[in-house]
Amino acid sequence: MSFEVRESAQSVALCVDLTATQSIANNVITAVSWNVQPLWNRGFTWTGGTTVTFPEPGLYSITWDISYATGVGTNRLTYLTRSGDTLHRWGQTNITPVAGVTTRVVGACILNMLQGSTASIFVFQNSGGALNIGGATDPLTCEWSIAKIANVV
Repeated sequence: MSFEVRESAQSVALCVDLTATQSIANNVITAVSWNVQPLWNRGFTWTGGTTVTFPEPGLYSITWDISYATGVGTNRLTYLTRSGDTLHRWGQTNITPVAGVTTRVVGACILNMLQGSTASIFVFQNSGGALNIGGATDPLTCEWSIAKIANVV
């Protein structure tokens, strides 16, 4: 398998955000539920929710950042799953929060996706109680960006 960057590879991209808060229960892995209206969209069919479906095959750069409200505990975790495979955690990042400070966790990966493949972002926290992610203003906004960087040839 080889990869080739072509002009058409640049035309498939999606960026969604989470401007409302989403409550994440203590010690429960939870899929992020993104806004219905994307920040920008080129080539994806997006209706909001927890899962993105890839419109065409290729190599994709995928990044996300999740903002957790202030709280105690030892873990603020994010990762990506591909096509429902919960055994592989792509781009997993775990950060220990600082008391009294919003915790921003960033993840990234480059994946070969087939047409119709899906992806979801999951989060976890152990503050001892429910903790919000997201919000309408920085530093609480969350974002998920996907860009096709190469065709598979």
